[in-house]
Amino acid sequence: MKTSSVRSDIVVVGGGLAGICASITAAREGHTVSLVEKNYFLGGRAGASHRFPLNGNSGRSWVYSRYSGILDELWHQLFKFNAEGTYIGQSRVLQDWIDKEQRIRFFRETEIESVSLEKGRIAVAFAKDHNLQQSIALHGKYYIDCTGTGRISELCGISGEKGVDENEELPSQRKDRPSQGSQSCGCFIRIEKGDDPYPFACPNWVKINWEDNDFSAQINLMKSLESNLLGEHLVEWNGVSNERELDPEMIALAAWDYLKNRSAISDVMQNLKLVHISENNIPSLSFRANGEAMLDLNDLIESKEWDDSVALGTGSIPSSFSLLSTNRDELPLSKPFEIPLRAMISKECKNLLLAGSSSSASELTSRVLGHPSCSSQMGASLGMIASLCLQKKRLPKTLTDKGYIDEVNRLFYRRNHAAKLVAFEDYDNLSLKAKTNASSTLDDWSDIGEEIDQIISTTRCQFQFPVTSDLIENLSVNLQAKDQQVFAVKLFE
Repeated sequence: MKTSSVRSDIVVVGGGLAGICASITAAREGHTVSLVEKNYFLGGRAGASHRFPLNGNSGRSWVYSRYSGILDELWHQLFKFNAEGTYIGQSRVLQDWIDKEQRIRFFRETEIESVSLEKGRIAVAFAKDHNLQQSIALHGKYYIDCTGTGRISELCGISGEKGVDENEELPSQRKDRPSQGSQSCGCFIRIEKGDDPYPFACPNWVKINWEDNDFSAQINLMKSLESNLLGEHLVEWNGVSNERELDPEMIALAAWDYLKNRSAISDVMQNLKLVHISENNIPSLSFRANGEAMLDLNDLIESKEWDDSVALGTGSIPSSFSLLSTNRDELPLSKPFEIPLRAMISKECKNLLLAGSSSSASELTSRVLGHPSCSSQMGASLGMIASLCLQKKRLPKTLTDKGYIDEVNRLFYRRNHAAKLVAFEDYDNLSLKAKTNASSTLDDWSDIGEEIDQIISTTRCQFQFPVTSDLIENLSVNLQAKDQQVFAVKLFE
């Protein structure tokens, strides 16, 4: 097989939100980037295959809910160019977003197969381009694992964990760990209406009964069907099975057998037909490499503050070790949590950085970090960290020191990337001394109590809005005031 060699400053593996944000951030800092994605589409868990919402499972239930940094830019791109609101449209926007960055080279349908280590560093990563049927040797100074499964870390052979963390405590105090022989599998099915009744006899090789499935999975399917029988529905299995390995067709047919022959809605299902079954959409368990620090659930729930925090995450805490995509018992977090750089630095590989579910964390914590909205913030911060390491010729671990981390936070602040719960004071920013109150900004979460007042009363107010185009042709403002007011206009880059 033909082998080509590609050199870049940074190699980002994984084309989800974390990988995209890491790549764009590093490219805008002036570095060349190789972005490697094993699928033909971008988006990862937020892509057309898995269909996770960008907001994560919990949504954003607090005021001042704007995302910071580069993800905020993506939201405006989606509002502007994905008017249809589909995953196909979203993938198109992501592709256009990447294509605008000239320093990024995107490798589609390319999978990392092996990694070569020399003196505690990744020297080269070998990948296979399934489209062109050739091997690629990816040389980089830094590698960022945004795979969501810890693929690079596992190939490196460094120490870490995979699967259930035996010491992890659930917030609900439940200890319902997966039982022996428990399996998880999921897919999307599409149902259409036919002209005649269609009887269904389940094949003999489908040796599972839908009634033996996790009760939450059964409820989730019935809730989906309740809204509309036709169209696409998520079917998931989480339970004990005698089969060595379940596949999407098996669980889809087991669910279809139940719906057609034994369910309470079997009468109305007779004229309906199953026309499509997707591939497995449940992500595999992630390998979590050992970092300089490890995040656990208490760090997230208590909003622990870290000296070397470089990103804020949001999400909800899973109440069990179930891999179900829809978990109605999740615990929403009341405010963001800090993510330290030390949890994103490999302890054994000097030039490997970890984002999302691949980072150093307990099992349930890694699932929170794997939500697209959270992993994207981690990816953006690591794109900047890798760039700083190249510029200053320092290892990532040294940037966690007090002197360097202050400089890192200053750079994040000036790029609208929130890194800490408490506001960063940039003494070079003269707007902090201005006699005005911003109408849509919340910098300091430490003052937020249980009750949040959404009403802002002020005699001085600053209106803020994003600019999504390269050219401003005109600005139009309509104001109504009860008495005489002074209105001043300034444009800031």
